[in-house]
Amino acid sequence: MTALAWLRGCGQVQPDDQALRTFSKLGLRLFWLRQIMFIGATVISSLYLASYIPIFCYLFCLASELSEAAMSRRTLSFKTLSHDQITRITRMQAAIGVWSAFAVSCYALLVAWLSTPEFLFVPLTYLISAALYASMFNHQVKPVLTARLVVYTLGFVIMASMGLFMNKTDTEFLALAQLVTILSAALFIVINAVVTRENYEARRSRERDVIVREALLREEVETRKSAETARQSSEQRFHSLFEYAPIPIREEDLSGMKRLIDALDIQDTAELEAYLDAHPEFLQACAKEIAVVDANRASLAEHGYRDKSELLARVVTELTPAAYKIVRMTILALHAGDEGRSYETRITRADGTIRTVAATWRVLPGHEDTYRRILLCSVDLSDRLAAEDALRQAQKMEAVGQLTGGVAHDFNNLLTVIRGNVELLELMVDVDPEFSTPIINAVDRGAELTQRLLAFSRKQPLAVRTFDLGDMVLGMGNMLRRTLGMKNTIEIDVPDDLWPVMADPAQVEAALLNFALNSRDAMPGGGVLNVSCRNAPISAENDLDLGAGDYVALRVEDTGTGMDPDTLSRVYEPFFTTKEVGKGSGLGLSMAYGFAKQSGGAVDIQSTLGHGTQIALYLPRSDHSPENQASAPVVDPKVKAQGETILVLEDNEGIRSYVTQLLRKYGYSVLEASTVESARTFLPRASEIDLLVSDILLPGGLIGPDFAVELRRENPDVPVIFMSGQPSEIETAASGAFHDAPVLSKPFAKTTLLDRVSKALEN
Repeated sequence: MTALAWLRGCGQVQPDDQALRTFSKLGLRLFWLRQIMFIGATVISSLYLASYIPIFCYLFCLASELSEAAMSRRTLSFKTLSHDQITRITRMQAAIGVWSAFAVSCYALLVAWLSTPEFLFVPLTYLISAALYASMFNHQVKPVLTARLVVYTLGFVIMASMGLFMNKTDTEFLALAQLVTILSAALFIVINAVVTRENYEARRSRERDVIVREALLREEVETRKSAETARQSSEQRFHSLFEYAPIPIREEDLSGMKRLIDALDIQDTAELEAYLDAHPEFLQACAKEIAVVDANRASLAEHGYRDKSELLARVVTELTPAAYKIVRMTILALHAGDEGRSYETRITRADGTIRTVAATWRVLPGHEDTYRRILLCSVDLSDRLAAEDALRQAQKMEAVGQLTGGVAHDFNNLLTVIRGNVELLELMVDVDPEFSTPIINAVDRGAELTQRLLAFSRKQPLAVRTFDLGDMVLGMGNMLRRTLGMKNTIEIDVPDDLWPVMADPAQVEAALLNFALNSRDAMPGGGVLNVSCRNAPISAENDLDLGAGDYVALRVEDTGTGMDPDTLSRVYEPFFTTKEVGKGSGLGLSMAYGFAKQSGGAVDIQSTLGHGTQIALYLPRSDHSPENQASAPVVDPKVKAQGETILVLEDNEGIRSYVTQLLRKYGYSVLEASTVESARTFLPRASEIDLLVSDILLPGGLIGPDFAVELRRENPDVPVIFMSGQPSEIETAASGAFHDAPVLSKPFAKTTLLDRVSKALEN
């Protein structure tokens, strides 16, 4: 067991399939040398001993030699040798070794039995050739080779010495010694085969381990490559998401601010706030420690920077009130250990403009203690806040418009009663014009004020037509110069290719005159007023709340004092004015605003305090040629009443009394009713009614046109005149079956009423 273990330890490097091939090739080449040696020894022994026993011994041993040659040829026939093939070859080598040892042992026993030592020459020759052959079998293992040669040589020396110096009577001992040597040689052959197989399997196992380790290494390399590729892809994806995100994102470093806060060694929040109040320079120092590490494109656009390096190098050098508030809030958040904060602030862009933003910052994972990396996202609220302000302004204007519309209706009724009764007094008694004229003038001014309120609420009746805005502006040039006075200069610019517009010319004139008056008051020391007209195509995306299409812009620009933002936000409010009491009603711009909206246009006012004001009135383009209309003079009608019967339907007692008395004064027969129910009592006499004069809105949920329908069922030819104190009522009448019926807008003069009545009866 010790010898076997020693031999195994010596055979750590065993032949692989290539070594076996080399051995097989050498074995075939030495086969014939061995056979020559063996045959020569056999022939010499047979001749010398005159016996055929050596020949039989050779033939007996030849079988193992042929088996070894056949095995070598078969080994060379394989391109590659598998593990099973190697195992079979080693087993065959062991079997052949045992066979050879058995053959030689049998021959040695035969020699011992015959007591003929001379026959030992043949097995001695075989042992030499076997030693050479066995040496090649494991030629790479020098310790085993050396040990085997030593044993063989020692055996040869023992046998030679015994054969030379011992008597023939000792041939039994000689044969026994030779048998031991031969068995040792056979044992070495068997051990060699076993060690070869075990060491080959160990080598194969190591090779498999190497292959497995290489496979694992390749797998680990591939895994690391995949992980690196995934990491690069993730970083690229994150960078793309960060860089092209639609919202502004910045990565900042607040570790310097955190160190300054920690250096104060203040634990109580109230104590820290008191310290910040007492040491504003600490806020400045903390602000300078804020470092912008990275910023995406949206953040650059938000701050108005073209290059990222400009934003990354930005530091807070001067604390504005908004920045002071944010830095203080951030200091308190870092002191409290908060992971983030949200706030709303105003930022100054690179071009100096101020924007309102909502920002939120969060500390990134792994930096909760140092605040070395925080992610700050912001959203620009400026447009949304502007839209909200515009919406609130529109809602406020709409509410005021509804209020003024309702007030105008009631106010017109009062003015109608006042004017009507004054005119009745003039008919009944001799009234001094010195007393009646101021009343009529006051009513007219009240009616004008009502029209302005209705214009603001977009409920006034408009006389819309196509006209040339440029001609109108040029025609008002002299009047505008007289209005502005000698200290101011007016410049009018009207192109030749100006488009015609669709609007009420009278309202446009009133708006332009109001703009000029406001500019005059804004230039007390004199200045320049520029009035221009331009074609203005408007796209779908605009800030004027206009639909896409063609417009004509009337611009009035002055070099006056201008307005601050607070004043500018209230210019459309009715009765809002910055002028002294008695110098302005505060309805001019509100009237222009309502008129523009009602006409499908808009008003845009731009003003900067100390740099003047620009007002632009946008009116829709007309596809028709301008119309020329001459105003007809108003004359006192000559009433020729012939006792016609007129039904007056009016819920306001004062107006109903005025109309009834006026018509009777001029010779008409009048039936009066305050409600539809009371008017229905006259339906049986419908054939006697020659004219219906009715208010549009009546109590009880019914309107004048409804009763007119009922009356015409009984008298199809009866004409109708409507009265209205609110333009929406006129639209109600115009949209029904009486769209061609005349409508009297309250307050109306007696001449207007008598003229409409006379014409209705004549037709």
